Amino acid sequence: SQIHNYFLHRMVNEKDLMTVKNTISYLDKASFESLSILPTGTTVLAGLLVQVPILIDIDKIEDEKYEPNNKTIDLASYWELA
Repeated sequence: SQIHNYFLHRMVNEKDLMTVKNTISYLDKASFESLSILPTGTTVLAGLLVQVPILIDIDKIEDEKYEPNNKTIDLASYWELA
């Protein structure tokens, strides 16, 4: 809360969107409306760092050894057939 800069990724939960709308005064209407449709790897930067909110595309990490271990797991592969 002391930095006053926000990197906002895609949000679809209505309560999350309303919280952002009510707490981040640096966000214009167009940027707010884009939050629910942002593509993977895109973020909105809003705050004192920039004069107007901007979209930032973040490149995919090409080298697998630097990738975070955050893939969605396949639960069916863990089930044993009885």
